[in-house]
Amino acid sequence: MSNAPELLMKLQHAIQDTDEGAPCEGRDLLFFPEGHESVVKMAILEAKAICRRCPFLQLCGQYALAADEPYGIWAGMTYEERRAIKRG
Repeated sequence: MSNAPELLMKLQHAIQDTDEGAPCEGRDLLFFPEGHESVVKMAILEAKAICRRCPFLQLCGQYALAADEPYGIWAGMTYEERRAIKRG
């Protein structure tokens, strides 16, 4: 059984315990990009740069992998990158 719900709760609590929140909050167009391929690629690069500086990177990645999150950039990883990690 997946521990994704527990990890999501930990992630949400960690974010709520800060004054700043998560660097990705309110940036859906970057973290869930759509549109022309070049726009999507640029958004992914920018989202990954934000993730690299995020204090919640590890917990975010643990959640995304446990939940098999199918959309968006989580912990600096696309869905394809998360799938590759899970396949080992």
